[in-house]
Order: sequence, then structure tokens, then C-alpha cells
Amino acid sequence: MSVPIYGLDASHRTLASAEAFNAAAAAAADATTPRAFLNDALAQLASLLGVSACAILASGESGVRCVAAVGLPAECFMSVEAMLAQGFHSSWSVALTLPDGGMAGTFTAVEHAPGPPRPEVLELASAYGSVIAVGLDRLRQESSVAARYQAVVVALTSALDARDEYTGRHSSETSELAVRVGERLGMSPEERDMLAQIAVLHDVGKLGIPTNVLLKQGPLDGSEKALMREHPVIGERILSGIAGLSEVARAVRCEHERWDGHGYPDGLAGEQIPLAARIVFACDAWHAMTSDRPYRPAMAQARAREELRRGAGTQFDPRVAQALLEILGDHAPPPACSPSESRDRALSQELTEIALEIGARDLFVFRKVAEGLYSHLGGVGRGAGWAGNIELYSREERHIEAALARRAALCVELERTGRIVGPYWGRSAVVVPCDDDTVVVFGSPTDSVAGACTERSAQLAERARSLVIDVPPAKLLADELEVLAAVREVTTVNADGIGETLVAIAARARESLSAEFAAVATIPSGSVDAALGVDAGAWQPDDLGAAGRALSRFAAAAHQLPLLCQDVSRHENAPEGFRDEDGVSSLYVLPIGSPPVAVLLVVHAEPGFRGFTALCLRVAAAMSDAAEAVVRRGIAQERLRAENARLGEQLRTDALTGAASRSAWEEALEAEAASSGSGPLSIVIVDIDGLKAVNDDFGHGAGDELLCRCAALLSHSVRSTDLVARIGGDEFGILLRYTDEDHAHAWCDLLEARMEAARPVSPGRYLRWSFGCACMPPQGTVQSAVAAADRAMYAMKSRARERGR
Repeated sequence: MSVPIYGLDASHRTLASAEAFNAAAAAAADATTPRAFLNDALAQLASLLGVSACAILASGESGVRCVAAVGLPAECFMSVEAMLAQGFHSSWSVALTLPDGGMAGTFTAVEHAPGPPRPEVLELASAYGSVIAVGLDRLRQESSVAARYQAVVVALTSALDARDEYTGRHSSETSELAVRVGERLGMSPEERDMLAQIAVLHDVGKLGIPTNVLLKQGPLDGSEKALMREHPVIGERILSGIAGLSEVARAVRCEHERWDGHGYPDGLAGEQIPLAARIVFACDAWHAMTSDRPYRPAMAQARAREELRRGAGTQFDPRVAQALLEILGDHAPPPACSPSESRDRALSQELTEIALEIGARDLFVFRKVAEGLYSHLGGVGRGAGWAGNIELYSREERHIEAALARRAALCVELERTGRIVGPYWGRSAVVVPCDDDTVVVFGSPTDSVAGACTERSAQLAERARSLVIDVPPAKLLADELEVLAAVREVTTVNADGIGETLVAIAARARESLSAEFAAVATIPSGSVDAALGVDAGAWQPDDLGAAGRALSRFAAAAHQLPLLCQDVSRHENAPEGFRDEDGVSSLYVLPIGSPPVAVLLVVHAEPGFRGFTALCLRVAAAMSDAAEAVVRRGIAQERLRAENARLGEQLRTDALTGAASRSAWEEALEAEAASSGSGPLSIVIVDIDGLKAVNDDFGHGAGDELLCRCAALLSHSVRSTDLVARIGGDEFGILLRYTDEDHAHAWCDLLEARMEAARPVSPGRYLRWSFGCACMPPQGTVQSAVAAADRAMYAMKSRARERGR
């Protein structure tokens, strides 16, 4: 028995009902892969047509295959016998036709009852089939893009793994853990796929970090830390230029942001940070803590879990930290917050939501405390970190003055990053004066707040004003501890000499003040030489000599310090290399000591444009005071080193003749013995004849004159690589490096001629000498050459006596 098969010609196709298209759209809405789309669409069509079983058949390189089926196993649609065995007696199909006339496949239905389908059923199936064809083609194209995207991800992770085996392995394991956390937090499969990609690529910016920094076998210094902190931004640049990776790029940039806003590179806080970045940040920290590194062993897992619990609510999103701890087998909740901490966190969350509504990253609430004087109480982003540390005179703040004058919100839109209020720099802001002598400032480093001067911004400012009453006591205590920590950083400097001391002070000042550059220079005086130490982070002047010149200028006017410049673009006398066009936003110069012995320069510059808060000034002043003893100690060390060098030079120099001393001669011979084989070496021993007679007849002054004349003649006859030393009362030794025996004898002949030309020294006083020369044999020793030269000298002296000289 055969199964009748009915077809539908293209001429019979008409659009059936809008219901078919609505069903098709609904089927495609949630599908992200061709298979998911086909399964949903086929189930929808089977229900719509009332058929018992149906399938979609597609042709490929391996022939026709069933790609989706309803009511029967897929393999049954490939065999008439199988359909008969299941009790089906008729089959019909329509083509899945694309708009360009191509075919994406065939829709096939089977029925228990024999006979053709009704015409309206065929029309509906045909119309629906066209929608399925378009959707399937689109998903295939997206699948191709996804495949290329996946190839890019594989290439980048392979490059990272090849660069640093730990980083590659770390990213892979972090990805697996992050996906489990995302699943626990209820993320959809698609969101988890995106999360996995972000985790795999979160360190891709390290491709732009120099190998000597990335693979350093030890802790990073200040400048290296600053360089390493650039890797999230570098990662964003790498990924943002690749199609399909823009969302991944943004999350990669945010992966080192902290829940409390003290992360980098943008200081985002709370919900401002993408959830995927918050998850990867916690998983990244866990894997880093529990992994061996070249400069430290892995942390015990129990201690690492405790670190996660301690960081919940400050470093990590509390919800993410709890999910991660549960996956790690720790179901205890993070430590309960005190009532005040809970209030602070709730306040921070509410203020963050207010700032986000207007598109701001930072929020400041200023309250008038005296005529024309406003104090900052709190806020979001930099507004939270700087609470209690900004005081503004409204007459010095043009944007606040303008907002107060108009009694309405003022929009600030700058072409490039510039000063908004006090030490705060940005690209756009809204300054809102409130009724109770309060000014609220919404700010952003981008143009996200541009044009936000609306009635809503005034309402949001009122809400923020009502929430921020005073600086939290915990913040005031934290500020005091920060000052003490900065002082400790300076007092623990233990460098060798003034140069290293100045570099260490500059590094600790730059780090404590989150600055881009710092330099310290001593003030020259009768007992102190000029010395300079610099430490650079993300910025430094094009010519480091500019730092020395600037500090020399400030040192010359040390009595006028300290000098604070919150905006160098408005400072006509900013030093060369530290101006607005050089990328500098602000600088602070302080004297060290009273009277000053040194000068400290701290600079904020690109990319961290900002000014100095009151806390910054307190920290800098405290560090400057503490640095005085450290600098004076370094100066004393330098003087001691110079004195030791002078004494050492005295020991190595013959006081009478200025030639090298006997000890210097012995050191040179030992050095030559240790480096034997470096080249031919010759020794000449010279003995002044009749020195005793000259001393007896003309006095020791005359004898000393002969010795000095001899030393001068010998010294002018040698090269810079040779050595002339007084090795006895009337004996000199000459070490001729890289000189064989023939050239040594030629040198002696030239020396003899110069001696003859130099006589007499004065009437009755003659320079006469005997000398011997020897070359160190290939298998001999330096001492054997000295002994041979000494014997040759005495032999010459004996011959002279025999001639009656």
C-alpha cells in the first residue's frame, strides 16, 4: 500500500490569516538558535493546522534530513514504510520559500485519514512556511556571525594563554565558576553564555602590558602597578572594535570596579557596575587568592572564603559574594552589618539610583556653612569618597555662582575634561541650587549628563539633599586613619643614599594621593648637593629634566610654599612640562623641613584629571612633615658615603706623588690574577737611583721633588687602562694591560728617552733610575711576572754600578 503525497504549486499560495504570522513571530521571539526556532515554530504550526504529525525537511551536502519533528520521531519522516507502520495513510508538503525564490526546506505533514488537505489548510501552511523560511535564514546568518565571534574569542584567549600560562588558565577556570554563580543568581542561558565570554576575556587587556611587568617574579612597584591597572581599558579597546563584542567590552572595562566605588578605572559603584562584571570580579578574586603565584603561595581556602565574606558589601556585591560562597560550600551568610552600616549602605544605594536616573556617575551635596563658604557632605562616586573633604568659596566657583544667580539648575557641557567645582573634573554636569542653602552637583566624565537641566533634575537634587544630612562618623575616622597610614608609609622608608630615598618618598606620596606623578628634590646648600627622585604612574612629562627644572624654580622660592594649583590652565606661570597642554590638571608643591631641605611636587594629570581635596592636602602635609627626618637621614648617609669614598681614595693614593698607593697596586694585581686570560699583561718595576744621596746632600725636600718628578713622568707615559703606583720608598710599579713583551720593551725605551730629555731637574740634582720589564707568560701568574720584572730591575742596577755610573 502506498501513501498518497499531495503538493501545492506556487500559484496557489496566498496570505492566509494574520494569526499565522502572529504565531510565527511568537515562535521566533524567544529563540536564539535555528534548532530552537524550528522546534517552537513547528509545534505552533502543528497546533494551528490541527495535523497529527509534521516535520521540516532540509537538504544539505549529505542529502535530505529531518531537522525538526512533531508527533513522530524524526527518522520516521524519512521512510514511507515507517509512516505506514505508525498508521499514517497520507502526506502533503509545502516549500519553505525565501523572498529571493530560494528554498530553505520543506514542511511535511502526515495524516491518519487518506485524501488531500483542504485548500485553506494548504494556504495557511504556505504562508506560515514563508515566515519560517525567513526566520530560519536570519538565524543561520546570525549563527555564522556567532561562529566568527567564537573564533575571535578562541584566538584572543589562545594569545593570552601563550603570553602567560597562568593568566590563560586563570581566565578559563574563572569562567567556569562565574557561570555557576550566574546560574545560581537566575541568569538566563543566553546571559550565562555572555558571562562566560566576559570571564574568559576579562584579562585580555594584559596583551598590552609589557612582558617584564606581566611576568615579574615579585611584587610590582608603583609605576608597574599603575601600568597593570590600565589593562581593563586596554581590554575594552581590543574588544570594542570587534563586531558582536561591544557588551563584552564594556563589562571587561568594569571588571575591577568595587561595590563601594573605590575600584578602577572609573570608580563605579553598586548597580552602576554591570552584573556580569560584578560576578567575574568576585570569581577572579577567589581564583587569584587560591592560586600559587611567583611572589607568594596560594591562600588557604578557608581564609580565602573569609576574605570573600569580609569584602561583601565593600569590595564585592553582597548578593554575588553570597552566591559564590554557597557554591564553595559555605552557606553561612556574610557577617551581619551594624545598624549604622546598614543605613549607610541603604543611603548609598538610594543616592546611586538618583544619580543613575539623570545619567550621572558622581553626585555631590554641598551645604552653606558660612557666608559664601560651602562644605561637601556626601554623595555618590567621587562624591562619596570625598565627603567632608571639599570646601568651596562660591565666588571662586563660576558654575556655582552662575547657578545661584539664576536660582535654577545650570548645565555645564565642556568640549574636553575640565574643572567643574573644587577638585572635581568632568565633561558634563548639572549644578542645582536648593532652597536651604544647599547646592547639589551631578557630574560625569562623559557627556552623559549633557542637557539634563530639567524639572526632574531639580526634583532629584531635592531628594539627594534630603538624604544627605552630615558626613558619616565612619568616613571621618577612615580619613584620620588614611593620614596616619600615609605618615607610616614615609617613616618606614629605608633606602640607601639620598637618591633612592627621594625616589621612595615620591613613590609613596604618589600612591597615597592617587596621583599620576610625584617628584622630590633637595635644596642645594653649602653641605647639601642637588638630588632628584621621581615616580611616574600613568603620566610623566615628555622631558624628565622638566621635573628638575621645575623643582629648582620652586626651591629657589621655598619661602613662598606651599603652592596649590587646582587648575593649571588658569595658572599663567605653570612650569614648563607641567602645563595644561602637557596633560596636567593640577599640582601641589610643598616644602620639606623647616628650614626647607627639599621640595615635594605632586601632579594630577591625564587620564586621571582631578584636583586636590582637603584630605589630599592634609595627607600631603603630614607626609611632608614626616619626610624631613627621612631626607636628613638620606643626606647624612650620602655625606658618610662621600667621606668613606674620600678616605678610600686616600688609601688608594700616594699622598706625596699622587700615584696609586701600594694597597691599590695589590688590589690591581689581585684583580688581574682573577681575570687571567683577558689579554697580555706586562709589569715594569722602576727604582730611582741615588735617592738616599740626594736626601743626604740636598735634603729630603729635594728627594721628594725627584719622586714627584718621576711619578709625573711615568703617569704621562701610560694609557688610561694602565696603572702607575708607588710601591716602596724609591720604587714604582707600572701595570701595562693588553701589552706583550715586545711592546713593553718598546715602551721602556721610550721612557728612557724621556728621562734623558728631562735631566737635569736642577743643578746637582738628576733623575736616574733602573727598571726591569717582564710579560706574564701564558701559563704563568701575575706574581711571577712581578718577580721577573724586579729581578730585571736589580740586574740593570748591578750593571750600572759595574760601569761606575
